[in-house]
Amino acid sequence: MFMEDFKNVISFAADSIIVVSLSVVVGVAFGQAYPQAPSQLEILQYPITTSSAHD
Repeated sequence: MFMEDFKNVISFAADSIIVVSLSVVVGVAFGQAYPQAPSQLEILQYPITTSSAHD
């Protein structure tokens, strides 16, 4: 029983790390491609806030 919970926690953590890494990579790439772009953080946060509002 404990091992199953442990595996679930590990896989959840791995998914979270992957999502965060992708966000960082996209943010860095976007920042380098468009250095004059207005507030790239707002652009990155917008889809996250709208999708969580639907839950």
